Amino acid sequence: MSRMHEVLRLEDYKLEELLRSTRGQAERGGERDVTWKQLAQYAASHCLNEFYALPIEARTEQSITAIIERRWSNRYYKFHSNEHYLQMKQKVISHLTAYLTGEYRTCEPIVRFEQLSAYVPSIDMELSQIFQLIIEDVSAVNGYTVQKYVIDENEATVSTFFHMTTVFCAHAFEVLPVTIEVLSLLSGKRFVCYPDESTLLQSLDYMRLAKSLLPLPSVELVN
Repeated sequence: MSRMHEVLRLEDYKLEELLRSTRGQAERGGERDVTWKQLAQYAASHCLNEFYALPIEARTEQSITAIIERRWSNRYYKFHSNEHYLQMKQKVISHLTAYLTGEYRTCEPIVRFEQLSAYVPSIDMELSQIFQLIIEDVSAVNGYTVQKYVIDENEATVSTFFHMTTVFCAHAFEVLPVTIEVLSLLSGKRFVCYPDESTLLQSLDYMRLAKSLLPLPSVELVN
């Protein structure tokens, strides 16, 4: 009898959960434990998706406000106060408007809110990511930019996204992104990574480390 090899599959949200647990910030799960940041992220993600589904002429500041007003949670008690509830909504509207009505307004995303998977032989692991937006970057042949709009701009989470995305794209698309961007919807900060062959090696090392922290997969005995 021999052991059937099972490829370890790593999903982006599970890696983020692992990071939170190592920082002592793991959520217990369940609807009652949803946080205000998760509710705000939900509304912002739907806004992004719906905004780019609109024809270019309809992609306006008013459309962003209307989508957020429709998608924003009515669970004000999840926020610190009524004032905090309103402030966070206005911040999200303001920063989405600044990002989306500027240089990105006329973009037609190559990928919009899709879950993609890729096997990475060098670390013997399958990576799975939900990509919010991948847009064309005309500054390079076959150039593209990966964007993620976030409420929680935790440094470790941002760094992990850069590393995982670099490794994923190198193997799934065979061309590294021109840039990988994380755009904060609370502070308005833009975190940018310019991946190349040297940073790819660093990202592979990072993913090997992440793999070592994961529980071992079950194995099946076969004849």
